[in-house]
Amino acid sequence: MKPALADSYNQCEKLVKLQSTSFYLASRTLPTHKRKAIYVIYAFCRLCDDIVDNTDKPIEKKRGVDEVRFSLQPENKSTNQNSIMLAVHDVINTYEIPLLYFEDLLLGMETDIDFVKFKTFEELKLYCYRVASTVGLMCLNIFGHDNQRCKELAINLGVAMQLTNIIRDVKEDFGMNRIYLPKEDFEYSGYTYNELGNGIINANFNNLIKIQISRAEKYFAKSKPLKSLLHKDSQQCLELIAEVYIKLLNQMNKNPNLILKQRTELTFINKVHLLMKCYLPNLKKRLYVSR
Repeated sequence: MKPALADSYNQCEKLVKLQSTSFYLASRTLPTHKRKAIYVIYAFCRLCDDIVDNTDKPIEKKRGVDEVRFSLQPENKSTNQNSIMLAVHDVINTYEIPLLYFEDLLLGMETDIDFVKFKTFEELKLYCYRVASTVGLMCLNIFGHDNQRCKELAINLGVAMQLTNIIRDVKEDFGMNRIYLPKEDFEYSGYTYNELGNGIINANFNNLIKIQISRAEKYFAKSKPLKSLLHKDSQQCLELIAEVYIKLLNQMNKNPNLILKQRTELTFINKVHLLMKCYLPNLKKRLYVSR
């Protein structure tokens, strides 16, 4: 591997270590080559998020997305200025990941730039596909599978995970003038945008959140067979990533009122459980080999 490419991969790994402890821990269960590739996908998604969230000027956001779109094209590989893009191109080529997944992700980013409230769940579901399911499909090529049904299952998991994010960040997103929850759900529950802005917690708010949680649970259930269809060396990673989101969802389900008061995080016990799941199997293998 050339020094520039190796450095690009290293930049991606540093970003994952810095930004996401849970994701980093889960990825440690993968073989080295898959783990490095997953870091690259994470770093690319982080790059896109930062473009949309780190400036208030829509024209700069659009320019940033257009630059990423340009840099993704194979013919522009040698002109890339961003340090992670060499690794992105290498992963795309190595794992034969369709460029369409990346292009759809950028469409999702553009939704956040010119944000318009979603009227229906179908509109929200399309957004979830673009910003989350596409990432799952990218990872699917890296994890490895021998069943076409995996794509549908990965899409369902992406929707479930993004719905969980949206529920958890509903207060923070409102502060950025983004209300992802569909208008039809507000109308059905009787809760209003003004009440959300004022942080009002009542029975209607609980009904609104229960609708979202129930929906996310349904999509997690629909994605459950995915793990067993992946190559064995990738199954634990997927299980751990999904488990993080399911635990967050369960915490919010137990006490929906906290959603508008504080950001839901994994409890200390849940973090310890995740650490044990990551490292105990490897420790057992080492102990067995050393006998």
